[in-house]
Amino acid sequence: MNEFQLINFLSKDLKKEKNTIIKGIGDDTAVVKYKKDAYILLTTDSLVENIHFQLDYHINKEKLWYFSGWKLLAINVSDIFAMGGEPSEALVSLHIPAKVKNKYLKLFYSGLNDCANNYNVRIVGGNISGAGHDLIITLFLTGIVDKKNLLLREGAKTGDYIYIQKGIGNAKAGLELLKAGHKKLNDLVMSHLKPVPLNCFKNLQKKYRINSAIDISDGLLGDLGHILQNSKKGADIYINNIQAGKSIINLFPNNYLEYILYGGEDYKMIFTSPDKINENGAYSIGRINKKKGLYLVHKDKKIKLKNPQGYRHF
Repeated sequence: MNEFQLINFLSKDLKKEKNTIIKGIGDDTAVVKYKKDAYILLTTDSLVENIHFQLDYHINKEKLWYFSGWKLLAINVSDIFAMGGEPSEALVSLHIPAKVKNKYLKLFYSGLNDCANNYNVRIVGGNISGAGHDLIITLFLTGIVDKKNLLLREGAKTGDYIYIQKGIGNAKAGLELLKAGHKKLNDLVMSHLKPVPLNCFKNLQKKYRINSAIDISDGLLGDLGHILQNSKKGADIYINNIQAGKSIINLFPNNYLEYILYGGEDYKMIFTSPDKINENGAYSIGRINKKKGLYLVHKDKKIKLKNPQGYRHF
């Protein structure tokens, strides 16, 4: 049973009927009524040592702890941005093995605090407990979104352009470098260790219609699949439209396209719009279709993907 099958299995009997809930399980965040013109956004995520991150890569250990603190908050901020909102308050839970020294926890909180300052988030509480062998860190984040700006996965419409932000695939490439013993903090490695989500919708929604959105945590095709499933649509992805940076092409000439399509942990946005957009680092890679199915189009060939999957957490 994979992650999404388990979510469906565990959530199917949960009580859903409550008039304060706008959106529950099944999107980047939950959405709850707040004010006449705004909703509260609720999200949480965990990082588990040796599953989501390593502390034994061949780079400075102090920096790894700092980056882990930054990343924990950044991946939750990305969820808030994907809903069209702004992050607000956070709670942090640490499950700490006895092996962890206090100086490393201080570095972790330094990264967390710097990320909080960068995105105007307030850390207002949390929990600390012991753990077995591996560190487990969890963050719960709230956000606020104006009703008129709320974005969901289910809004894609036939004919919409599919947009992504530049730099997708870099995080996967950075991870592969780290696993191979790379010691330098180049742009690819930093994309993996210290993601910096950008709130592209803050300006775009003032000028364009955005019909659906999701952040890329599990891979471009895997996360686009969530939009298609929720919107009951299909899509054509034009391979020749996909842009890759010099670093990923030079270091991974045979794998860069795979990393872009399936890599994950980019924490950048996929969104759909009927309008032509070329700003905020966003560009179009395809179109939404009425006919269900996800297709890759390259020159004169069109291939249907049976079960596009990205990163799996277990």
